[in-house]
Amino acid sequence: MRRYKSVLIVDDDADVRESISDVLCFAGHPNIVAADGLEALAALERCETPTLVLLDLLMPRMDGAAFLEGLGRLESPKNIHVVFISASREPRPESPLVIGELPKPFDVDALLALLAARPGSN
Repeated sequence: MRRYKSVLIVDDDADVRESISDVLCFAGHPNIVAADGLEALAALERCETPTLVLLDLLMPRMDGAAFLEGLGRLESPKNIHVVFISASREPRPESPLVIGELPKPFDVDALLALLAARPGSN
């Protein structure tokens, strides 16, 4: 059984987005990709709300912290879980939506384990 009905991948690196999307597709997880926080918020307006967001922190236009703030203002963000995917050592924004982190470069097995884990168990 799929733990997450869909995943939003938010990363400014096209190769990272494509790699993660390929892994998710292979594992049977529908996903949407966005190049930054602004594109991700726009995607949330036109697509079914994902249950998991894989979020880079350092991006142009709108970074991960600003996206997380915008996500928190949505009507039903409590149904969304966020996992940071970042190589940055910057402090992480705090939010009850955040359930974990995958450091870059990410490990495929760690990503798949995250997808199989019970939300909030990371």
